[in-house]
Amino acid sequence: MKRLNLIMAFLCAISGIAFAQDTTTITTLTYNSTTRDTVISFPDGGESYEKILMLYNMRCKDNLVSDASNRNKGCGEWDYSCNTYVVDSTKSDSLLASTADYTISNYSGTSFNYTSNTMYNYYRNRLKTVALLSTISEDSAAVGSGVAPINYIIPIMNDPLKGFAGRAQYLFTAQELVAAGLSAGDIDAFLMNALSSEEVKQLRIRIKATTLDSLFGGNIELSGFTEVHLDNTNFSTGTNRIQFHTPFTWDGTSNLIVDFSYNNDDSQSPLVIESHLQDTSRAIRANAGNAFRFDGSTYIEANDYRGISGSANRTIDAWIKTSTINGEICSWGSDISGQKWVFRINDNGTIRVEVNGGNIYGTTVLTDNEWHHVACVLDGNKVSNIKLYVDGQLESNGNVSDLSINTGSAYKVRVSRGVNNRYFVGNIDEVRIWDEALSASEIANAMHSSYPSSDNRIKLYYTFNDDTQTDGSIPCSSLDQNSGSIIGNKNFSRFRGSSLFKDFASSSYRPNLTFLSGTYTTNTNEIELIDSIPQEPHLVKHFEIVPKPGTIENDNISEVASNMWWNADNMELFFDEDDVQYSSQSATAEGTITINQ
Repeated sequence: MKRLNLIMAFLCAISGIAFAQDTTTITTLTYNSTTRDTVISFPDGGESYEKILMLYNMRCKDNLVSDASNRNKGCGEWDYSCNTYVVDSTKSDSLLASTADYTISNYSGTSFNYTSNTMYNYYRNRLKTVALLSTISEDSAAVGSGVAPINYIIPIMNDPLKGFAGRAQYLFTAQELVAAGLSAGDIDAFLMNALSSEEVKQLRIRIKATTLDSLFGGNIELSGFTEVHLDNTNFSTGTNRIQFHTPFTWDGTSNLIVDFSYNNDDSQSPLVIESHLQDTSRAIRANAGNAFRFDGSTYIEANDYRGISGSANRTIDAWIKTSTINGEICSWGSDISGQKWVFRINDNGTIRVEVNGGNIYGTTVLTDNEWHHVACVLDGNKVSNIKLYVDGQLESNGNVSDLSINTGSAYKVRVSRGVNNRYFVGNIDEVRIWDEALSASEIANAMHSSYPSSDNRIKLYYTFNDDTQTDGSIPCSSLDQNSGSIIGNKNFSRFRGSSLFKDFASSSYRPNLTFLSGTYTTNTNEIELIDSIPQEPHLVKHFEIVPKPGTIENDNISEVASNMWWNADNMELFFDEDDVQYSSQSATAEGTITINQ
């Protein structure tokens, strides 16, 4: 380690004389100095100076010089470096800094009416409690006689990482319904045998006729159901009867899908239902989990993973929901011609892959603030070898600018922001990077399906289900464990059980169901419940300029405050049981922000 002694000598020049006159010597740093930096002022006497001579003396520890084996032995190469700047303090910064007073994520206006009170959307559930008063006549048809104790028939979870809502579907063929003795006409109730006791809150049962013969991720029905039951339902050990508030009319020839969903506000023990094994998958289930909400200044970066490199085959798929163009979904590589890999929303609202110098984008506009499944597949070594998919369907290309692909490794994988600082605004979920080119049928199946961590094709898998990490980490559900970190604000959003559309796992187990039809005397009481789900807030940042007059240093732009506020000009919306809006209400503004430059 060196000790430095610096002496500055100022040589005064007398007008009309070309040689040096008086010399002023000033000691600056000495061997006893406790800092490596200092500011030295010129003597204030009105003189002018012809030269400034700087004399350095260096004393090394033990009079030794450091080497490769011991970098702290004595003096090293960096000890010889000294940066000295001469500043004329009479000059001031001629370029004034400017900035907007405020920046507001996902907002383009100049006046923002805000509220710090959380704004919600409200979802109505009309619980219908049916009391069976008498049975005049009844026929039954039992399908399934297994004794398997299955705890996910109604997928109640005691794991907060899976969410407190779920959905499951079970397909019963017309052939087996007829064989069990069921006739065309109204189905009024069914029986289930529980092997444990539990209350299922907001249990919703819907039924639909279908031509499907099996259920899996690429073969699924999500709409067109008839609701037959919606109530907080207590299951006790033994036979449980569920009387429908509205009968389902079966045509006698169609297969049936029975859809169960629920919404709990807390974790519960699983409900065990007696079930039977099927040799064909006629059962799927999903739990709500989370999506990640990006506010326009937040991104997620893999801790170590730098994506698929070179021209190796690859696939990215994800679910997105946005109303904003240009946001990067998933990116990595180097910002050199042909060497970056950016999957993003194009400036016309379609999906796009660009590689610096080449790009391809589709034709389907995705900025409608609805959920869409998107995927890009590279099978080759050029941009023209890329295929784009939206909602499981191959996209028509809007443009192809061809270029050879040789993806670099300068940037780690990022979700949002990407290589070119184009932050995503909206929700992203189920981000997966595969090290192979998935086929069209595999994309269709992946759209609604979850995958086990044992699938070694998946190199990165962010489900965003774990919102409990206090250090801002994002766990990875792939074998490679390519976890990431949140850079910015931690924002998660949850789903309602009845509207789940993704992350389904297949099963060969179905519940034993006894379908009942007959003539009954019943009494139905209706209770209205409202679920509240927070709207997406805006990240509001307030800035001010800290001027530095009389210096050559730039003015500082300082962040004064950062808040998550809601736009009071928006309405709080009310949705019915089928997620159809039926009303709205306004919010009260706490103040107005004018965005000035």
